[in-house]
Amino acid sequence: MTVSILDYGLGNLKSLSWALDRIACNHVITSNKDEILSSTKIIVPGVGAFGQAVENIHSLGLFDVIKEIAANKEKRLFGICLGMQIFFEGSDESPKTKGLSLLTGRFEKLDASVSYVPHMGWNNLESGHKSNLKYLGNLDEDADYYFVHSYGLMNTNQLNFATTDRGGKSFVSYVECENITCAQFHPEKSHLNGLKLLKNWVES
Repeated sequence: MTVSILDYGLGNLKSLSWALDRIACNHVITSNKDEILSSTKIIVPGVGAFGQAVENIHSLGLFDVIKEIAANKEKRLFGICLGMQIFFEGSDESPKTKGLSLLTGRFEKLDASVSYVPHMGWNNLESGHKSNLKYLGNLDEDADYYFVHSYGLMNTNQLNFATTDRGGKSFVSYVECENITCAQFHPEKSHLNGLKLLKNWVES
């Protein structure tokens, strides 16, 4: 099995590749449609601006490819940070740009009055729904993960998700929905906890 890391010009490709090497996962970094469609597991990373990300994905002809993958329940998608954001409907960062709309929700600028923006550094996950999250099942309840972002999902209608608190105000930081998984944090930068999460997903 080979995992495809989608290369659309915005992402921690080397860090993610290094993390997958650490868990002995065969993978390829690619923007080739056929290569991506032939994979059973696809990771969509991302660092940068929402509008530029969607524009790049369109220019590579990958927008509908990702939607096709999501519609095939035999395949698995994992969106990381900006990759998570483009799985949803849109972001206030680029109000006129439509996301993939694989999941329902819109990202908003984080509230600078409750804590610093961007939200950068280590934080944990909290939610009564965490017991339903299969890829987090063997991770410590107090495990920390590395975040760096200025926009967040304030609510979701998904059933299986976790939240993260910043200054008493929480945002949705992790979602599992059928064959789609997404994390606002960076598993590839989250040391052993992040590697465990990636390993759980790869081996599922």
